[in-house]
Order: sequence, then structure tokens, then C-alpha cells
Amino acid sequence: MELGRIHVQYRARLVDDATTATPLNLTQHWGFNLGASSVAHRGTGVDGHALQLGGGARPLYRLVLDTDGIPTGALESCAGTRYDWSRPNQQIRADTDYDHFYVWGPSTAASNSETAGRRNAIDRNPVMATLSGPTGLTLRFRTNQTGVQMFVPPNACKEGARKVRHRIEPTKPELDGRHHAIFLEFSAPHATFLRPTLWNWAGHDTLLRQGETYQSVVTVELSQQVL
Repeated sequence: MELGRIHVQYRARLVDDATTATPLNLTQHWGFNLGASSVAHRGTGVDGHALQLGGGARPLYRLVLDTDGIPTGALESCAGTRYDWSRPNQQIRADTDYDHFYVWGPSTAASNSETAGRRNAIDRNPVMATLSGPTGLTLRFRTNQTGVQMFVPPNACKEGARKVRHRIEPTKPELDGRHHAIFLEFSAPHATFLRPTLWNWAGHDTLLRQGETYQSVVTVELSQQVL
């Protein structure tokens, strides 16, 4: 059963004539726990949530980072590892930490250009990520971006409080625990403008120039399976 969708679109142009180009690679910072509002699963994390990335059409790769956490420009294959989210129904594991940027490349995603944005209607952007939880809820993410940062918090929160409707005891403050959510941030690969080896994977060098319009699109479709 389809429940609706959320559409997020970022557009940008240079308005300063003195600036000829600038790196630009925007994303949406959001996290998901598809069992958080369920009484039966309240207080639990996202371990066991099923995830697929890249639409299952192509191999998936991870960005290689240097000792300072900066992408080197190299990619490593996810095939045969616990990080191969190209296969369907792969589950988030309690014994694994996740904080990686995954790349599927431009051949399965639309361009960031304004022309491509007009040509590709929302529904024509490919489904590049699917997330399913224990309550039958499924999120499908359509995007023109070529990769995603996936992060699952490895530690319990030290500050802040869980939303009232997500608490086991609504009248008592509660902190979110380990693996309390999964964050999916769609964009071109990090530091693409610094690494020419990533330009083909991003489909461009992520520099916004005079006269160009940057466009990033993510649409989330929510559905419910009756259990």
C-alpha cells in the first residue's frame, strides 16, 4: 500500500560575477528507524533493517580514505564483503559499524544539469536505495546522484533525548542507543573536485561554473506491507 512521498530538490547558481567556479556537492542529512514508532519495536535500533543500494543493476564500490579521512580517489569493490548492499535483503548487523561512501556511478543516474532536470521527471529518476524495517514499512529513494554516505551511529547518544512517541516510557527522558538510526546522504563522491579519477564516477567534476544550474534531486516513496 502506497502511503505517499517526500521530494527534496536543491538548485544553485553563481550570482557573483567575480566568481568563475566553486566546488558544490550538496546533500540532505536525515536518519531513519522504521520501527521507532511501533509499540512492539520501540526502543530498538535498526539492526535487522534490510537495505539495497545502487538499484541492484551494477556492482557497488566504496571510497578509499587516507589516514586523515580524505578520499584518495581510489575505489574498492564491495563484492563478497559484508558491505555489498547491491544484493537484495542484506541486513544491518549488530556486530558491524557502518560509515562509508558507496558509489554506483553515473550510468544509472541522471545528470545534475538543469536540462537533465527538466527532461527527467521525478518518477524517471531510478530507485537507487531501498530500506525496509520490521513493521512492513519500506522506503524507496529515487535520485539523480551517483552515490550515498551510509552511517549507523556506533555509540549511544550522550546528549539529547528520544522523541516522546519513540520512548518506552513517555514520561521519562531516554537517550538513543547504539545503531539507533541509519543515515543516507545522497551526493556525488566526496572530494570529487580534488580527484580526477572520480570525475567519471560522479559524471562531472562537481565544480559549478558561471551560467550553470546545479540540481540535486531525491524523492522518497513510502509504502506499507500488511503483515
